Amino acid sequence: MATPARTKIQLALEADENGLIEGRSYEHAVILGPAVVVPIEDVTLEFNTFVVEPDGLFIEIPEGQTIQGAIGLRHVTIRRSELRNIAIAGTPKVIEEIKARFQLPEPAGAAV
Repeated sequence: MATPARTKIQLALEADENGLIEGRSYEHAVILGPAVVVPIEDVTLEFNTFVVEPDGLFIEIPEGQTIQGAIGLRHVTIRRSELRNIAIAGTPKVIEEIKARFQLPEPAGAAV
């Protein structure tokens, strides 16, 4: 049996006029950047593949600093998907929490 084709999603087009994606679930998709996402509340990333340079995957933002031009995620699940050219921004605490939940990808992309 053939594997079904993955839906391609341009992440920037999913955001509302305030740059927020809320209450969405993505599974078995190819999620395309370029984009920087900011987990705000209840964000689940499971069994994904990130196609990115590992050193550029995380962007630490000092506590209390406003982030402009990024896509906020609230109540979003991304599962069993491939994320291309997407970075994750957050406070050092948020980044550490995210890093603790999965392995960093290899340069050519790895399962996460």
